[in-house]
Amino acid sequence: MRHGDDAIDVHGDHGLLLMRAALLALLLCACGDTGGGGGPIPLDQLQVAYKAYYCNLYVRCGLVDDLITCSKAGQNDFADADLIAAAEAGTVVYDGAAAAECLAGLTASCDRTLQNFTPDACDRVFGGTVGDLGTCAINRECLSNSCAVTPCSTTCCEGGCQGSSPPVRPTLGQSCLTNPNCVDSYCDLNTNTCSAYIPAGASCPFGGSCARGLECSNGTCMQLPATGAPCTQLYDCSSIGDYCGASATCTPYGLTGSACTSDVMCAPWYRCDTTTSECALRPVAGDSCDNASCIDDSYCDATTQKCVALLPAGAGCTSIEQCQSMQCGDSTTPNVCIAPTYCY
Repeated sequence: MRHGDDAIDVHGDHGLLLMRAALLALLLCACGDTGGGGGPIPLDQLQVAYKAYYCNLYVRCGLVDDLITCSKAGQNDFADADLIAAAEAGTVVYDGAAAAECLAGLTASCDRTLQNFTPDACDRVFGGTVGDLGTCAINRECLSNSCAVTPCSTTCCEGGCQGSSPPVRPTLGQSCLTNPNCVDSYCDLNTNTCSAYIPAGASCPFGGSCARGLECSNGTCMQLPATGAPCTQLYDCSSIGDYCGASATCTPYGLTGSACTSDVMCAPWYRCDTTTSECALRPVAGDSCDNASCIDDSYCDATTQKCVALLPAGAGCTSIEQCQSMQCGDSTTPNVCIAPTYCY
């Protein structure tokens, strides 16, 4: 099993430039799309398409000024580097059609309660190829999606697959003891059984137990307040673009130029500029940062107080936030950025 030679370094400078250029192209030509639905998505475009989906959603819901601004900020990836590398190595099968169906089926709504519902196709994007007791390092390599890894002294430990049957999501009334990801139902942790979603007004144990459009608030399934409606908690509002403001009503987040007195009034990628009392985008590479967190793939340099590019392997570091690999030092080389370690 290879360690590193087939890995995709999405944190490298060249990789970042290519990804950012591809993301901008996808955003500008498909600003009304959700990122899927245009045919199978090639593996090397998966992360870009996923980011494009979220940028379109965030602009539509008032969390960011525009698509160009969104492209500057960091975004979560659909899959981590190990999984992408495993697909490149062939121990994991990638289904581009399922990826397109997954992204096309994600909600286009700003409703906070719908964000956690994902299409079944999302579970089919990656599939294992290794049977029972076969060598593995990550769960997705296995047909059963279960890899029992043996502890070791290296970063990437190997183990054996448990079973050869693909996991099947349980349905209403079936046991969810080994797989809590129920189909059109939720896993009741008291009975370990997939149970019907709880209706409005009934008591609930957690958010994912309520029917679509409802949230478990103070132990009861209820609709969250809409824009302008009374609210009691900061994230109590139905729209992801709203917060519970000082007037105890659901209020849209401020974007660039919006009046503010505190950061909480501004969208998450923004802060309240104390000089202008207006919301402004948090710093990106090249901006002054004053020890603030940079929102793109850069970090705030304590000496220059500017956001600078993440450091490559071998460069001196004091925290993981400074390194491309998010690994600063180990037992043998402290305070040095460590090369990214993949299992392939």
